[in-house]
Amino acid sequence: MKFTKEVAFENIKSKLTEKGKKLFMSERSINEQLETLMPLIATEEMELADFVEKVYKSFETMNLNANKDQSDFVKDWQANNPSQKPNTQTQPQTTNAEDNNRKEFEAMRKQIDELIAERDNARKATAIADKRNALKKAMKSKGIKDEQWIADYVDEISVTEDLDVEGKADSALKIYNRINAADAGSTTPHASSTSGKNPDKSLEHVEAYMKARREEREQSINQN
Repeated sequence: MKFTKEVAFENIKSKLTEKGKKLFMSERSINEQLETLMPLIATEEMELADFVEKVYKSFETMNLNANKDQSDFVKDWQANNPSQKPNTQTQPQTTNAEDNNRKEFEAMRKQIDELIAERDNARKATAIADKRNALKKAMKSKGIKDEQWIADYVDEISVTEDLDVEGKADSALKIYNRINAADAGSTTPHASSTSGKNPDKSLEHVEAYMKARREEREQSINQN
C-alpha cells in the first residue's frame, strides 16, 4: 500500500474532528480498527484517499456511538446523583465507551470477513466454471464429438481450480475409446502418448458410469 498506518490514523482523526467536531472514541480504538482493516481492504496500489473513503463511515459510526454512550452515562449519573455535578472523565464512563466501541468493531470485522468469504467463493466458482469449459473444449479438440457424453463426463468428475485440463482430457479420451471399442468406426485417435502415463485407475468408476449412461441413452432411443 502507498501509505502507513500512522498516516491513515492522522487522516481519519483529522476528518473526525474537522470543523470543531469532538473525538469521542479513543485513539487506541482507531489504531486497533486500522490494524484489522488495512490487511483486509488495502492493496499494494491503493492510495490513502481511496482507503479512507472505504472505511471512514465505520469510524464515524463508532465515534457517534461513543458520544451516545457518554451522553447516556451522564444522564444516568445525574439521575442517581441529583445534588452533584457529573465528572464526565470518570473511569466507568471510559470503560463503558470502550466496551461498546469494541463490540461495534467486532461486529464490523465479522461483516467484513463475511464479505471477503463471499468474494472468495464467487471467485472460486468462476474459476471452476472456466476450467469446466476449458476441459470440454479440450475433449472436443482431441476428437470426442459426442457433446452429451462430454457433458456427462464433466459432471461426473471433480473439477478444481488447479485441474490439469490437458491431462484430464487425455484420460477422458482413453475412457471414451475403451467404451466404444466394440464399434470400430466410432473410436477417436488415441490420446497423446507424450505423457508416458498408464490409464488413470482412479477413473475406472467414471468409465463404468459413462458406459451405463451410454447404454441408457441407446435403450431410450430404441424404445422411441
